[in-house]
Amino acid sequence: MTIGAGVFTATPASAAGRVAIENVADELFLTADGDVLLTGKYNGADQDWVLISPPGAATGVYQIQLDGTKRCVKAVANNDVQMANCAANPGKPQRWKVDLSGRARPIESRQYPGHVLHNDAGLVGLRPAGHDLNEQKWLPGRPPLG
Repeated sequence: MTIGAGVFTATPASAAGRVAIENVADELFLTADGDVLLTGKYNGADQDWVLISPPGAATGVYQIQLDGTKRCVKAVANNDVQMANCAANPGKPQRWKVDLSGRARPIESRQYPGHVLHNDAGLVGLRPAGHDLNEQKWLPGRPPLG
């Protein structure tokens, strides 16, 4: 499956490799800028992620770590996410249900069940899951080439 102009090909990701996470609404990628999560054009610098299956986590639940750092996505309130130091054995604030089937799906917080990552005009936060909102659909896959 190809999104947009064919820059990104959705291939099911594996927990062992890097992934880029594309938002369906603006066809931009999950990006870290300090503690803030945004979407932006793919440049690789702050847009490659590693999905880590924490000890004892259910199938499909991951810690989302910025590649090459010790920083992870953390739910800090039922309407807010930020980057934080990765926990060795993360609790629910750093656990996310991620669909790696190659389909664009919501990324759900385990801290706030029913709340998902939401792209609000380029600023990423946490919102209650809506009915088929593209702003809440994310497509994890291999990072785009070049």
